[in-house]
Amino acid sequence: MKLFRQIARVAVAVGFWPLAIAESKDPAAAPAAIADRMHGKNPGEVRDDNGLKMKLVWCPPGAVTMEYVETVTEHAVEPAKIPKSNNDDDLVVDEKIEPVAVPNAPRVTTRVMPVKAFLTRGYWLGQFEVTQAEWKRVMGTEPWAGKQFQKVEDDVAVTWVNWDDSLAFCRKLTDQERQAKR
Repeated sequence: MKLFRQIARVAVAVGFWPLAIAESKDPAAAPAAIADRMHGKNPGEVRDDNGLKMKLVWCPPGAVTMEYVETVTEHAVEPAKIPKSNNDDDLVVDEKIEPVAVPNAPRVTTRVMPVKAFLTRGYWLGQFEVTQAEWKRVMGTEPWAGKQFQKVEDDVAVTWVNWDDSLAFCRKLTDQERQAKR
C-alpha cells in the first residue's frame, strides 16, 4: 500500500514537472505574473490553485540525497571448523579463522546506498496521496473497483495503479490545467 502511495506522489510530481519548467517561445510575450506563479519562493510553500484543489508543495532546485536499493544474492558463510584432536568427531569452531562459504546456501540481502543528485529546476510535489475522488475526476476510471480488501471512499488513497497509469494521470491533469490557463 505504501508503494502505491509513493508511486502516486511521484506521479503527481512528474506530471506537474512540465508546468514548473514550461518556457514560452517568446519570453517577452509571457506575462510576469504567470512566470512568478509557476515557481515557488520558499521551500515548502503550499498552493492549491489547481482544478482539483490538490495541495502542492514547492521543492526548490538544489542537491538532494536519494537512495539506491540493490538486491544482492550472496553465499552464506559459516566459521571454519578445525579438529580438536585427531578424532574427526571432536570439531571446535575457531572464530579467528576466515569463514568458509557453504555451497548451495544463497542468501538474498538488500544493499542501500546513498546517491547525491542535483536538481537544476524546482518542481511542485503533491503534499498528499492522490485520492480516489481526484483520480475519478481526472481519469474517469476506478482501477481499485472489485479488488479484494479494498476500501472504496472518496478520501482514500488510490491503489491498484502502476507507473504507466500514474504517468497517464499526470499528463491528463497537466493538459486540463493548461487548457484552463492555470
